[in-house]
Amino acid sequence: MIAWIGYTIVVTLLLGAAALAAERAARVRRMATRWSWALAMLASLLLPGVISSVSVQVPNLLAPAAANRVIALRDVTSASLAPNRWLAGARLPAPVAATVAAGAAAATAADLDPLLKRAWAAVSAAMLLALAASALLLWVRKRRWPQRTLGGSVVYIAPDAGPAVVGLLRPRIVLPAWLLDAPASRQALVLAHEQAHLDARDPQLLTAALCLLVLMPWNLPLWWQLRRLRHAIEVDCDARVLGAGHELQEYGAALIDIGQRQSGLLVAAAAMAESRSLLEQRIRIMVAAPVRRGGAVALLCAGLAGCLVAAAAQVSPPNAGAGTAVKPAYADAPRRQQVDLPASRLLDYEGVYQLDEFLLMTVTRDGRRLWSAIDGQDKLEQYAEREDEFFSRDVTSQVSFKRNARGQVDSLVIHQGGGDMPAPRLDEASAKAVRAKIVQRSHREGPIAGGEAALRRNLDAIVDGRFYADDMTPYLAQQIERQLPQLTERMRKYGKPRSVQFSRVERVWDVYRVEHEHGVQEYHLLINSDGKVSNAYSREL
Repeated sequence: MIAWIGYTIVVTLLLGAAALAAERAARVRRMATRWSWALAMLASLLLPGVISSVSVQVPNLLAPAAANRVIALRDVTSASLAPNRWLAGARLPAPVAATVAAGAAAATAADLDPLLKRAWAAVSAAMLLALAASALLLWVRKRRWPQRTLGGSVVYIAPDAGPAVVGLLRPRIVLPAWLLDAPASRQALVLAHEQAHLDARDPQLLTAALCLLVLMPWNLPLWWQLRRLRHAIEVDCDARVLGAGHELQEYGAALIDIGQRQSGLLVAAAAMAESRSLLEQRIRIMVAAPVRRGGAVALLCAGLAGCLVAAAAQVSPPNAGAGTAVKPAYADAPRRQQVDLPASRLLDYEGVYQLDEFLLMTVTRDGRRLWSAIDGQDKLEQYAEREDEFFSRDVTSQVSFKRNARGQVDSLVIHQGGGDMPAPRLDEASAKAVRAKIVQRSHREGPIAGGEAALRRNLDAIVDGRFYADDMTPYLAQQIERQLPQLTERMRKYGKPRSVQFSRVERVWDVYRVEHEHGVQEYHLLINSDGKVSNAYSREL
């Protein structure tokens, strides 16, 4: 989660810099500037998700009859632009236990992940409630404001708000009461400004921008983009008013007068008045002389904006789709090259493979794509590195298919975490028998005998940097031994277990709720018929 936040902030900063350059190019050419910031805000939310999760089909130009090649966008980003590498340690936390034995079993998220997700949801909800409360308060205030016809327009007269445009579905102009005593020419300028906001649908644009901000309130550069958008909306409105034929000197004097008598703030409203610093910028923009060689300057700024957008698209995301749990993939894993295999060759690998007594993996083909799925888990796409050798982009694992003397695939080996796990291929009858055994194991109410005792012993031991290999299958014990330093460091944050309580049976897994000294976790154990734990993982509650 921390890696994802860092990645998104870097992308937002680059897109904000691109919007600055695009704004400069548009201003030199006397064009609207607000769309640069509106697009930057939208892209800051969409681009991280698109880059992380979208794959595109690229036609094979050398062999048009062949199937299109599928490329994940995250794999064409630059490895040197990876914010998760800049974070301390450069690695995501290791899984709690040997889900690596299954190649794709769920692993616990980082310690802070659940807290960060809850905080994100809470802040978004609070911001949404604040906006709803603001809208309700505005509705109540509007009911108290009298209406008048001024300059041919029906407007609200407020004692403590305006000039501004408020409302989403039916936006209306709000003028401060003191403006009624101003000269008719001043009133006409103010009305022209606010009517320009209405004609350009600026209130709707601001409301949409606020809704985008609700989705990612922790993204501070996004708040800055919103501030720039509000300012650009006013700058564009100034240009439209002056373009309609109003005098520059008189309009500037009106802005200064209103800026000195600012009224109450109206959220999501296009308001004529701004802070003094921004008001000074608007006046400087209005009186600025045309830029010499403006075409060249605009072209240079537009090119810079394009380069910054390209750089944002090249920032490498954490190896997970947007909105999904982060899988244990390491930033320093070797970058593997994919090769295309014909669909006829992929047919060799389809089948059911037995990873453990109660754990099966099914390999299927979809056109020229190969997928693997462990029972009860999501599918993972497998990419060919060469014939019989595949790798995954979602977990740090590789799969080698093995052939017998007749050239038929009869097993596979999963390479992960420094260990190798062989899995024989089952014929249809054998696969059916194993699945029946799995169903029988799943249809029980109580835990497998010995599981709770093994869990207690090893949780106590791992905190002290050791474990009981006799409680586990040899492969799991091998994986635990490799990961023991990381597991010990992580478990010390939770402390010794205070209570262990059986929770439920989830397919073939026994689920236990464990209260530690500094937190609560849920442990999933897969226990074979001989009483040995063959797989385990945990998640924080």
